[in-house]
Amino acid sequence: MVLARRGREDRAVAFVCPVCGYPDLEDPPRGASGAGSLEICPSCGFQFGKSDDDDGWSYAAWRERWIAEGMPWDRGSSEPPEGWDPRAQLRAVVSDGEHGQTFVEYLAVFAVIVVIVGGLVTAAPSVASGVTSTVCALIGSGCGGTGAGGAGGAPSASTPQQPGSSTGQAPALGGIGGVLAGVGSGGAASNPLGEQVQTAAGDAQALRDAGGNAWGRPGTLARHFRDHGGDFGATDPEDYAQRAQDFFQRAVSERLPTKVDTDGTIRVYDPATNEFGSYNADGTTRTYFKPTLGQAYWDNQPGSDPWAEPPGGGEPPAGGKPPAGEEPPAGEEPPAPEVPEVPEVPEVPEVPELPFPEIPIIP
Repeated sequence: MVLARRGREDRAVAFVCPVCGYPDLEDPPRGASGAGSLEICPSCGFQFGKSDDDDGWSYAAWRERWIAEGMPWDRGSSEPPEGWDPRAQLRAVVSDGEHGQTFVEYLAVFAVIVVIVGGLVTAAPSVASGVTSTVCALIGSGCGGTGAGGAGGAPSASTPQQPGSSTGQAPALGGIGGVLAGVGSGGAASNPLGEQVQTAAGDAQALRDAGGNAWGRPGTLARHFRDHGGDFGATDPEDYAQRAQDFFQRAVSERLPTKVDTDGTIRVYDPATNEFGSYNADGTTRTYFKPTLGQAYWDNQPGSDPWAEPPGGGEPPAGGKPPAGEEPPAGEEPPAPEVPEVPEVPEVPEVPELPFPEIPIIP
């Protein structure tokens, strides 16, 4: 649910918490890809994408616990804003029992269905290209125009498209099944998404060099430290924020498993230490914690792998020209492509003259 501006100058809209009805969330609880925003509601303390996806709480169960505890603001960690009325805001999500909760669940299911249908529609040209190639092979025809590039220059089914490349689209729900990046270090990213992640890390480090901690929204830092600082032995919010950025910088340097969502959110995970971090497109931190579900939580995160190699694994393209960065040493000519031998044409035997009998002329 979206509300008009409530006196906030930094954004035009606010969002309602589906758990307690708090009307001033910074982000929608669920993004277009289906991932939780990882924002912690300042009213009831529910963290979207962590409390539900990792800890197993439903909106209704968390709400019931919050009400039983006396509906404390910010889990008792800070004073509520002037005029805050938890009972009044609950009416936005609770009506005749659990109708508000059910409506939110239906919206989530509908969003997932839309994403899946969109993915099938996007994949339809590739499926059609594959069927066409098979039919052409069966009838022994070359089917010109259906090879690499296909009709209209679209990629064929035999040439998979790299997620995030200029001619492909990142999957909207790429977290299904998980995307694990290879672990390596050094070198420039060969994927545009990799360059985006490296740029974000550089920008965040520049903020730290200037004396900041690169936490995205300073007003939320205390809540994230309260809930997750103990995972890392952080002594205070500042220490926690710096550790979160240390992890991001290490993730980029070592190319830890990373996913970039369609909205630019960068998520990284270290399976060896069970550390998870989520970062904005500019490299500032959203949250940092150790998921309860570990690898399973990571596998369900949406996004595309920015460290994946380009199609073809870096092999020289047709024509013998090596890819950028692999030019032959100075003074050496690149090897000329081999020219296939032309088979000799067999001699055509002479056709013998055929005898024609004389035809008598009848007077």
